[in-house]
Amino acid sequence: MQFLHDQHVVLTRLWAGIAALLLIGMMGVSLATGVAQEPFELVRDPAAYRSDLLASSSWLKVILAMDSLFIIAYASFFLCFARVARQYGDAEMLRLGVMAILATAILDVIEDQHLFALTDSLRLGEGVSLGVLRMQHVLSQTKFHLSYMATVFVAMGLPRRTPVELAFALAVGVPLPLIGIFRWVAPAAFQFPLVVAQWLAFLGGFLGAALIAGRYSAAESDSRSEQSDAAGSR
Repeated sequence: MQFLHDQHVVLTRLWAGIAALLLIGMMGVSLATGVAQEPFELVRDPAAYRSDLLASSSWLKVILAMDSLFIIAYASFFLCFARVARQYGDAEMLRLGVMAILATAILDVIEDQHLFALTDSLRLGEGVSLGVLRMQHVLSQTKFHLSYMATVFVAMGLPRRTPVELAFALAVGVPLPLIGIFRWVAPAAFQFPLVVAQWLAFLGGFLGAALIAGRYSAAESDSRSEQSDAAGSR
């Protein structure tokens, strides 16, 4: 069991690192070019949407390609991290969180492929209807909402034995849902700063999980050592 646990810690850190690097890459492309995926996930004027998508198509495809890898990375990360944390937390809540993140990943794949197809269709001269944009909006925002549910479920399942573990659980479960829901009602001027805040919250979660996974491992090692000492003293 200890060997498997240690392997899951290593895999958690590996996938957290890969996901963080991909996220940083997508952030870098967006900040350098002004092109981001999020503006194309909301309903707006079809003519403006079509014009912006055509103008942004090359860089948007780069972001979508990176996002396709990011989906694999974050899904694998959650699977491994849940395996690490379940020995000390609520395994059922963690299982629900993983199920929600896998559903998120499936919607994310569909979203990316729809944007790929929409980009190519527009370049071939096809128009874009309000109905298509409405479908994209519902798909994307459902995906985000599922991801918020996933983080809340995972946060409720995480160990909270120490102040550090409690702080990490709160950091996982609180900021993303609040930022995401505020985005739905915030004025347009606040949208990009909120998107950046979401990126940073995701990034902090990956890096924090990579660190705390080691604390979980150390806690188990200390517990085993204490049990061995107690057994030896008897």
